[in-house]
Amino acid sequence: MQSMTGFGSSQRGYYKVDIRSLNSKHMDINFRIPSNLFSYEFILRERLKENFSRGKFDVTISFTQNSSSALNLNKEGILNVQRALKELKTTIGSKGNVSIDSILLFKDLIFTVEQTISEDDLFYAFDNSVKILKDMRIREGLNTRENLIDILNHIETLMTNIKLRYKEYSMGLNDRILKRLEPFKNISDIDETRLYQESAILAQKLDINEELERLTSHLDHFRGLLNQDVVGRRLDFLLQEILREVNTISQKSEDMEIIKSTIEIKAQIDKLKEQVQNIQ
Repeated sequence: MQSMTGFGSSQRGYYKVDIRSLNSKHMDINFRIPSNLFSYEFILRERLKENFSRGKFDVTISFTQNSSSALNLNKEGILNVQRALKELKTTIGSKGNVSIDSILLFKDLIFTVEQTISEDDLFYAFDNSVKILKDMRIREGLNTRENLIDILNHIETLMTNIKLRYKEYSMGLNDRILKRLEPFKNISDIDETRLYQESAILAQKLDINEELERLTSHLDHFRGLLNQDVVGRRLDFLLQEILREVNTISQKSEDMEIIKSTIEIKAQIDKLKEQVQNIQ
């Protein structure tokens, strides 16, 4: 299991690669790279897809020069800067020639750094950043898994309380329903057998055993998925089913202790949803 948040950074030669990932429903990759590396974007994008299935990825590749990097004069850039400065002087009415010091203020436009692409360095820095990012996402995923298990344990404790309470509550359910219907026995037009039938139907409508069984099955399935890798979407769907069963139990129940337990389970489901949103 992997989290979708993480960061990986690595450098080899003149290339520094930073990859940041956040949670997202889909695979979303954005590159910020030097123009001379545009032709490598597709290859790097595919390498990222080989390691991850979901998340928003921001990839930044920078070229770091050192003192031995060759500087070349951009003559066209120098002339453009000189012309622009002359026009500026004319516009503001300033006299005098354009100085070299003024031109040197625009060093990014008048100097170019000779960059020789080293595929080995580029791919090493990128792959190592991916590995660091993946390791971080796995560590975060393990922490998330522990949090999910703690929440599941709490829900299962509440489920046990509901089952025990319902067993106690259901033992006298038919008698309580018949007691409610007692005033109708004196009405001559009402068949007593019919009253017993209606009480049985009502008791069946209030029965939550099926919902409890399905809910238990969903929780077991949820716990089993925590041992797999790419499970975020399936866990999210399963939580919808779990919430549906809890809502049905709450709607059917008349016992306040059971209703209180379902409210607490819903609060725990919200915690599960929050955690699951960050799982790949």
